[in-house]
Amino acid sequence: MMNARDIVGMDRELAFPIYACVYPRQDLPALKDFEPGRIVLSHYNSDTGKVDDSILDGAGPNDIVFIPLYGEGNALKLPDRWLVHDLSNKLALFDENVAIIKELAPRVKGILVGNAGPEMSFKEKQYGAMPLVKISDWACEFIKETADIIIGAGGRPVYGTVDWDVAIDCYFGCGSVRDLCNEIGALQICFCGFQLFGLKVDGHDRQVPHPDDKIFWQRCPKMEEDPWPELTDYVRGTTEIWSGVNTTIGLARGFDVTLKEHGFDAGVMGPPGSSFASLLSGG
Repeated sequence: MMNARDIVGMDRELAFPIYACVYPRQDLPALKDFEPGRIVLSHYNSDTGKVDDSILDGAGPNDIVFIPLYGEGNALKLPDRWLVHDLSNKLALFDENVAIIKELAPRVKGILVGNAGPEMSFKEKQYGAMPLVKISDWACEFIKETADIIIGAGGRPVYGTVDWDVAIDCYFGCGSVRDLCNEIGALQICFCGFQLFGLKVDGHDRQVPHPDDKIFWQRCPKMEEDPWPELTDYVRGTTEIWSGVNTTIGLARGFDVTLKEHGFDAGVMGPPGSSFASLLSGG
């Protein structure tokens, strides 16, 4: 068995469980026995949403698996994902992928769905004089629609709420996304949750929210200072929410300890380079 301590070479206990984000296809077999589990993200065609058949045998009871459902139509195509604001923009393979959810859901830890690839974000949909609470309202509509599918299949829904959207729900959304996830037993994974509390590895990282981000600051024009009491209370009020620890580098710097103090229940970790497989082989 392998865990995050083994990969990083740490001599201390982890503050919370750390799951491995599996991106390149070679990582799925390389991290087969990773404890406590994996977030499986790389097993589909990013244009069509076609899921590799291998995932049906490769995913296990401790894994969370992303299944794409939305895209095409007038959705915005990004290099590795679709950004969808209109839930009528279902993939042509929507029914096929729902069938995969029905097969996988009872035997994995959770099914991850999103409107921005594996993440969930509606901040780009807001403009002009629209009240900021609408951002959380749209997210709740998405959760209700997709949770019915996953729970009906005997699984647990998982949502990759983006860091800015977490802050918006906290400061302007009346906590409606958090409360709905609590009510239905959904798990939230904020893959860049470390940015909410200023945990930086390099110059590409930023504090979220922050006025330097001219576009998204308009959606969330509030920034607390350390120790972020309002945002910390919000996170602690979430039944279960995980955060990225900013790759193996952030974990080595103890970001898990800080994130645990702010209320996160577990962490997720990707490699700083191209893949865990190459990291483990020394390549």
